Amino acid sequence: MKIVLAFDSFKGSLDAPAVVAAVAKGIKRVSPEIEMIPCPVADGGEGTVSIVTEAAKGHTVTTAVHGPLNEYVTAQLGLINQAKTAIIEAAQAIGLPLIEREKRDPTLTTSYGVGELIRNALDMGAGQIIIGIGGSATTDGGTGMAQALGVHFESCDSPMTGGKLANIASIDLSALDKRIKNTSFQVAVDVSNPLLGPSGAARIFSPQKGATPAQVELLENGLRHLASLFPQVSTETAGSGAAGGLGWGLVAFLNAELKSGIDLILDLVGFENLIQGADLVITGEGSFDRQSLQGKAPIGVAKRAVAMNIPVVVLAGDHNVSPEEYGQYGIINCYSICKYFNISVEESITKAPVLLKDLAASVIPQFIQSEL
Repeated sequence: MKIVLAFDSFKGSLDAPAVVAAVAKGIKRVSPEIEMIPCPVADGGEGTVSIVTEAAKGHTVTTAVHGPLNEYVTAQLGLINQAKTAIIEAAQAIGLPLIEREKRDPTLTTSYGVGELIRNALDMGAGQIIIGIGGSATTDGGTGMAQALGVHFESCDSPMTGGKLANIASIDLSALDKRIKNTSFQVAVDVSNPLLGPSGAARIFSPQKGATPAQVELLENGLRHLASLFPQVSTETAGSGAAGGLGWGLVAFLNAELKSGIDLILDLVGFENLIQGADLVITGEGSFDRQSLQGKAPIGVAKRAVAMNIPVVVLAGDHNVSPEEYGQYGIINCYSICKYFNISVEESITKAPVLLKDLAASVIPQFIQSEL
């Protein structure tokens, strides 16, 4: 029997390869004869660079760029296809975990470091750049990123932040890096939200990044003003609200293409080839919830496996999705550390390496037996 283990990270606890390793150990404990194929995945957030680069047998380059509060941070970009393609993980430069909780304020954060990573990739000769934008601390509509690549925002000093958007008098693109027009940009987004409105970047995501109700409205108005300067770029495109509007900014300034993050990563790691002949696919992430159903990693994995008539089971840190909801995607069952062991989220995070093995050992044998 062949089982494919296609997990995203359990944020705050285990990265994707560690999740895969824990589940594999749990299954091997009770079924040592099972063939297991490891397939760590990402949907544009944490782990994107390492997972794609390793799968494509490329290499990484470490560089210093400006972080979300304009301090220097260390980030990696991946180079694959003989360095013709660069992989960028925005969260390495502007991720929310880079800021202490009490200092989080999306009116003060900038995406400038993402632009620096793009510039580094261009310097290395990449003709195609793939950017994963999950997990950001910013709500600046990608203006910081654009500024790092030469765009000038009249009446605003550097770096651009979410709180400065409403002050933009005009935008000068004349100094935008000339190499950009000959470069292909694909953006891995993990949400389908538009830029503006009740389900947009400011109102849905900025509170998670530390915004007060008043700041939410400031950011919404700023993004609306920014968008008014680019009437030719839709604010309704799915994913344009991702990463505080960085999705929209990459389209507006770099003519990028927004794509489902998990679909893009699954293509890059050759997922269809890996699951050929598989009897079961096990997938999951730290929190399997209704936002997951909008196209995060477990759903992307499930859709492809089900299309090849392979049953899918989800293992998560926690979940609050009903069988009726996840069943629509062909998932036959879902188990979580919190529910199975009746413990808190906090305890599940600290004990995940052990409990994930125990969970896999407890619940997966029934599916193995049914397949034999």
